[in-house]
Amino acid sequence: MPNATPNGNSTFCEVCCQLRISLPSFIKHPGYNAGQRLSRPAVFFGRFADLRGRLGRCVLCRLVFGAFLGGPLKNALIRANANSLSEDVDGIQISATWANALGPKDEQCTMSSALFLIFNFSALLTESSDYKIVIRALSPAIPHYPHFGRLVKTPFLDLSLIKSWLRQCERCHGRCEFITETNGRHFHFFTVIDVKKSCIVEITGSCRYLALSYVWGSRPQLKLTTRNIEELSRAGGLLKGRKEPHVCYDGPYERLAISRVVLDAMKLTKGLGERYLWVDALCIVQDNLRIQRQCIEDMDLIYTRAILTIVAASGTCADDPLPGVTSERHSKQFFIGVSRNFALSAHFDYKDYLNKSVYSQRAWTFQEEQLARRSLIFAGDGHAYLSCKEAVFSEEVVSEGLPSADFAMKLGANFRRLESDLSSLASQYRHAVVEYTSRHLTKSGDILNAFSGILNLLCQEQKLEGLPVSIFDLALLWQPTKRLGRRFGFASWSWAGWHGQVHWFHDGLIPSGINEGRSEQEQVQGWLKKQTWITWYSNWGASMNTLCDGPSPLRTTSVGTNEHTKRFPSLANNFLPSKAKLKGRAGEPQYHRFLQFWTVSAVFNIRPTTISSIRYSAADPEFLGAGLAIYHITNADDCVCGWVLLDESWAVSVETKHEFIMLAAGKHHMDFERPHADHPWKDWRYKADELLDGYFEYYTMMIRWNEGVAERLGLGRVMQQALDHGCGARWKEILLG
Repeated sequence: MPNATPNGNSTFCEVCCQLRISLPSFIKHPGYNAGQRLSRPAVFFGRFADLRGRLGRCVLCRLVFGAFLGGPLKNALIRANANSLSEDVDGIQISATWANALGPKDEQCTMSSALFLIFNFSALLTESSDYKIVIRALSPAIPHYPHFGRLVKTPFLDLSLIKSWLRQCERCHGRCEFITETNGRHFHFFTVIDVKKSCIVEITGSCRYLALSYVWGSRPQLKLTTRNIEELSRAGGLLKGRKEPHVCYDGPYERLAISRVVLDAMKLTKGLGERYLWVDALCIVQDNLRIQRQCIEDMDLIYTRAILTIVAASGTCADDPLPGVTSERHSKQFFIGVSRNFALSAHFDYKDYLNKSVYSQRAWTFQEEQLARRSLIFAGDGHAYLSCKEAVFSEEVVSEGLPSADFAMKLGANFRRLESDLSSLASQYRHAVVEYTSRHLTKSGDILNAFSGILNLLCQEQKLEGLPVSIFDLALLWQPTKRLGRRFGFASWSWAGWHGQVHWFHDGLIPSGINEGRSEQEQVQGWLKKQTWITWYSNWGASMNTLCDGPSPLRTTSVGTNEHTKRFPSLANNFLPSKAKLKGRAGEPQYHRFLQFWTVSAVFNIRPTTISSIRYSAADPEFLGAGLAIYHITNADDCVCGWVLLDESWAVSVETKHEFIMLAAGKHHMDFERPHADHPWKDWRYKADELLDGYFEYYTMMIRWNEGVAERLGLGRVMQQALDHGCGARWKEILLG
């Protein structure tokens, strides 16, 4: 049952009175834009300590206080082993503003029939600034008024309500019916659970089905194998077995009972009037590598074509139930009475609960959530949400049957959803990799398998070791957020070849502004055309015949001789790969891709610094993570001419000279301050007229050779003019593994 915030004196304090709160203030008639209320400036509530001081005389302050401390951030706000507030909490700044229920645009304001209040919080410890509390009106006199709050009165799910959400989405949301272009692809092997017969069935045509996304955990669970597929395909076969592993007398294999989350998902599927359910543990033959590989390749099809994906975000393992399906749930709801027919309710984005969940810490669940057209999310607050591409439905908010999505509900979903849009491929890809590499992966070798569906979602073009070929030069410029560990079996030049989170610096490569009206795609393609020169070739390196024939280039066009001569006038102009480059390695087993290409190589010195951040744009500085350090790149005259980000352990290395290869050109505009304190600034050998507009630099990779193969050590930037001053710059063929 919902938890009511205790009600005392039903009045508002002097601060809350500025909001002019009453039941009619939450009601807006369509055709009237409520401009007076919406145009009012935000009301500043002061610090959290100030709000706490007004609890005895204000119902709204008590509601916000109780919701804030009982919500998804409660563990971060309370000191460990104590019931007192963290010292940082009292300094949090709070403000509130009225908002239109459908959104801020004029046409949305005109169509809307309700308003709500949004409370924003600044300086939220380490949390993002998008954390908010939404306050809605709640009235027993008009319990079904659009966008008002709603009390959740039952410990079990209202399946009729969920059916209405699904029905509305299927009938009204065109974007949710759109299936990502699959280039004529079909399932290789597709089995589902028949929830009526409680068994596994193979599907040859199309059918309506649900999918389940959940955390496996470490405890044993029933899985489909070549040994039990016959038994599990019989009617009732999934309902047999015991809770713990044992040897069955009618078969020489261990038999577990079906896990609790799958059993609940079957019950839910049947309750929604559907027949088929897809669950990875029971619909992929776990000991058949060929079928496993085919199903991994089809993962984007599986979740995209499901009519609904059940997201068990409240669980930590397969034995945790779906709250409210077969067992009572303990839901959290925050509300307070103001008068007989008027109360206020407070709720959060479901993302705030998901961000704190074990579900959001697992790598495999990332693509499962992103690939789903529609998700029925079981969040940590005990409530269910249906999130699709056009709306979010909640048990706490009246939003059924409305022509447009509730603005506050959808806003939170936008922070978690990727969009399949080639015009923003670069930013979407980088965002996906940053989030994915922050997650936990049980089997290290699954690093690309668990991301393959995301890559197919973002682009249908060729990918190489997790990098889209269409933006390959840009994707190659990733940086670690903290000390990384090497992952065996994957290339060092790919983020997949390392354990740990990576990201891309805000370094002005892709301008964040409008930039003369050009789209992101136009900016990226312009940079690739003007600032890159490498013709990339790739090969597995295990086939002698393939190597003799010459690997295929990743780029469709090569840099012309004239263009190359202008950029590097004193260097050779070879571009084609040497056929014999890998000749001595043909018989050796190779597990990852090699990159074979020609570029400029130079030798520089490095030395440690005390620099803690790099700044190349108007965005916030890039602060270094644990175990990382910025090293100066210096020339033969010991002049600083660049930097490279490395593991801090290099500080004790006896080596000072290292090879660097140039990857692409970059520019540091004079509009911004120097990237770091020791960056050259109208210094040595640089012509004055070259400094008027900005510094021209190269993205450079520090490498180390091992038996004829180079390995990435770190990435940085070096002044372009530094190649002219005693660094041994030459045009060199590189085999990067």
